[in-house]
Amino acid sequence: MSVLMVDDDAVMRHLVKTWLKGHAHCLAVNSPNQALEALNGKHWDIFFVDLNLGSHHPDGGGLSLVEAAHRLHPQAACVLMTAHGKQEEFSSAVNLGVDQILIKPFLKQTFFATLKRLQDIRQTREALKAAQSLLEQQNEELQTRRLHEQKLATLAQKYLLFSLPQESIPGLQIHAASQAQDGASGDLVDVVATQRGVCLVSGDVMGKGLGAAIVSAGIKISLSQLRPLQYMASPMQVLQQLREKVTPMLKESESLLTLSLADIDTQQGLLEWVDCGAPHLLLQRACDGHILFIAGHMMPLGIATETITSCSVPVLQDDRLLLVSDGILDAWGLPLAQEAYQKIAQIMALYPMGQEAPLVNALVKQPCASTGVADDRSCIALHYTAPNPLSRAVHSKQFKAEMQVLPDIRAWVEDIVSPCLSHCEEASSVHWKQHMTLGLSETASNVIGHACQAAQTHATPIHLLVILDRHGLWLEWHYQGQAFKPAERESRTLPEPDLLAQSGYGLSIIDAVFEHVHYFTSIPHGQSIVTYKPWPQEPSIQIHPTGVTP
Repeated sequence: MSVLMVDDDAVMRHLVKTWLKGHAHCLAVNSPNQALEALNGKHWDIFFVDLNLGSHHPDGGGLSLVEAAHRLHPQAACVLMTAHGKQEEFSSAVNLGVDQILIKPFLKQTFFATLKRLQDIRQTREALKAAQSLLEQQNEELQTRRLHEQKLATLAQKYLLFSLPQESIPGLQIHAASQAQDGASGDLVDVVATQRGVCLVSGDVMGKGLGAAIVSAGIKISLSQLRPLQYMASPMQVLQQLREKVTPMLKESESLLTLSLADIDTQQGLLEWVDCGAPHLLLQRACDGHILFIAGHMMPLGIATETITSCSVPVLQDDRLLLVSDGILDAWGLPLAQEAYQKIAQIMALYPMGQEAPLVNALVKQPCASTGVADDRSCIALHYTAPNPLSRAVHSKQFKAEMQVLPDIRAWVEDIVSPCLSHCEEASSVHWKQHMTLGLSETASNVIGHACQAAQTHATPIHLLVILDRHGLWLEWHYQGQAFKPAERESRTLPEPDLLAQSGYGLSIIDAVFEHVHYFTSIPHGQSIVTYKPWPQEPSIQIHPTGVTP
């Protein structure tokens, strides 16, 4: 142990040196200058400094020497000696890091008790310094490992989690982009050609970094194991098998997976969509520019136990599909998801059909708003270039949002449908047409009513798209107004044909008439409704493709 004593009292210097003989190496000096030379010359464990050095030495007092000693030897212990002093001087000494104040004169017993305590303090400081050094070293090693893990996760993201098929798929142009917030993410994209056309999977595992990437890799492995099934089976069958495979892994990792699966049949021009807590799928019509914001109602995988359901809508030539992750929606920091979808719709309008590559890049690289959440982003855009099936006809028309146009709507649709029923048995075609007309009328009256309720002055026009194919009739409505609330509709039995003129059955009639009814809320006040009714006798239906007619 080495002790440096600074005191202008020769007796005190001699006394302390005598006491320490045989216990420690001691250097006793009488001035601040000598003390500074000693401090710069070697290592010291303990300092004893006289507070009142400044009264005899104008080159510095005890407090200034304490400050210098702590600067040069931060781990050393320090004692301030004084026969008298002011309270503010004692406070300054404590603030400078003095470990103890020793009042002169003091006994040998007191001196050694102080020395013992200072030795403990010094050893504690050295232990803390060693621990801090070890902690810094371990932190550096941890950062190095983390950077390595991020690199591995980034490679997994690049080569495993986010991959598109190398081969081109006839009738489809697919582009995708991603941007990880922390080098890698739990976002995954899977695109595989099927017997029917293509299956798109977009998922997001809860969490970030390597942990989320590892779980996502497990999801991708499970998907790859389902390739034979995915090639042949329906999306609901694929998702059922996937849920059984990944749910145990998600529960053990205390995670969950939001996932969307879009299966496109290029032969029939049909999209089937399964959603497990993921953002909406956006389907933009090339014929009129309207966007269907297709949403599901299932919970994320890992907690989902309900029966798997899907949504089917026709896909037309030059339509565009867009799948986005939560990170893209959250970046705007908007209070309503519909407002974020409106932003996406505005960006889509800037990129015409065929410019899907710059579209996905623009979405994943958008700046994060001050109120937004910086999260992983991924996006898939698909341009559907396959021609419409030969047995498909598409008609589009705009109507005023007025009840007076109901007869015009019915007459227009009946004129389109009637030729398709000319080869059906008269009884079945009449019954089918009566029911279809009732469902059409109920839908139209509800659409007009909802459009008028939300209008400040004049309601915006209603757009009706009629799509006919060999299997049935699709009616697609677009309007600006209040949303339908199908969950609140009453369950009623469809009336007999002689009572079809009666009204008041509302949405329950629409449900009873059509095999599929989908209500889509898009941007604020923008609504879409899609209904489907199969033909009475499919083999005898004659469809004459006419393209899109106004």
